[in-house]
Amino acid sequence: MRRITQAVIITGIALLLVLTTCSPLWQLRVRAGDTAPEPTSAAQPSGQPTAAPIPTAAPSPTAPPTAAPIPTAAPSPTAAQPDSPLGRIIDGYLNDLVGAGLFQGAVLIARDGQVLLSAGYGMADAAQGVPNTAKTRFRLASMSKQFTAAAIMLLQARGKLDVKDPICGYLEGCPAAWRAITIEQLLTHTSGLPNYTDFASYDQTQMLPATPADLIARFRDLPLLFAPGSGYMYENSDYVLLGAIIERVAGQPYADFMRGAIFEPLQMRDSGLALGAAPGEGQALGYRVFGEPAPPLDPSTLFSAGGLYSTVEDLYRWDQALYTTQLLPAPLLDAMWTPHARNYGYGWKIDTAAGHRKISHPGLMDGFETMIARYPDDHVTVIVLSNMSGANIGAITDYLASLMFESW
Repeated sequence: MRRITQAVIITGIALLLVLTTCSPLWQLRVRAGDTAPEPTSAAQPSGQPTAAPIPTAAPSPTAPPTAAPIPTAAPSPTAAQPDSPLGRIIDGYLNDLVGAGLFQGAVLIARDGQVLLSAGYGMADAAQGVPNTAKTRFRLASMSKQFTAAAIMLLQARGKLDVKDPICGYLEGCPAAWRAITIEQLLTHTSGLPNYTDFASYDQTQMLPATPADLIARFRDLPLLFAPGSGYMYENSDYVLLGAIIERVAGQPYADFMRGAIFEPLQMRDSGLALGAAPGEGQALGYRVFGEPAPPLDPSTLFSAGGLYSTVEDLYRWDQALYTTQLLPAPLLDAMWTPHARNYGYGWKIDTAAGHRKISHPGLMDGFETMIARYPDDHVTVIVLSNMSGANIGAITDYLASLMFESW
């Protein structure tokens, strides 16, 4: 554990608050490229991580900001500097984390269709002096899974497939062991496939480009870990196969389908499939900890399981569209958010936090840690994207959400 600065020590008392408000779920650290799996029934988490410190100057505001109705279509947000008591408290908290070397990235927080804060913190590229902003592009890691799941549901809405179908009807050269696996079991991590990013060879090759066929070949001939539908294991092989199914059914590359079917209709102009180990235009450089670049990772080695990038503003457009039927009919949205094994739906985790229904997903890869947490019954959204894989985004997100609810 890196040395704690004097500024963090001063906040030690408030640290107890975060330990009581931050859930231990999804905080298990894993190999680069595999993000926040839950253990199988035979495994237990190794322990709760150190929670992010809370500034002492973070009382609940005496009055919440004025709420606005939920919009009927995805808005076009602009960077919102804090102009409310709650926004200033959150901004101060995040700046304290940056000063302590515990966070850098971008954050957007919204309630009832109003953006309370949309801002960048720390550096997108420290060597070049480029700061993070609300428009900085971050690699999403496993937050990509919700978009891959939505693409599958779009194809179902168009009558091209059904999630109950066996996957071998959509994959060439399908192994006999996969014949009992359905698309839904890929979506819910109940297929029994081994996780290729857990293999020792992944760490050795994560910086090298790979095709979807290359990735599938890594686990195609391996035995299943359990009979399809009989267990649960969070992993990336499932979602790589979903990407291959999307390409086969749509008749175009995954990146093109995502752009045409989701990103362009929702005006998500700063979202797409990342290309190459080096950051692209407008993208943040990944760091392991403050000032220390992370090992290179080519996003093609994650493909549809974790290769997308986006901004907090684009993700807010996505969030707001999910309150409407602009992208998918209501029954298919409900299907995505219906919990299966371990409360995992289709690309989303569905649970409750302090009595509030929560639909969320994290992402973790070398250089990046991300989270979107939606509280649809309360119309609250917290989006945290960090270009530092040593940050504790789960704890930060939970605390920001708690501030939102305490302000009511």
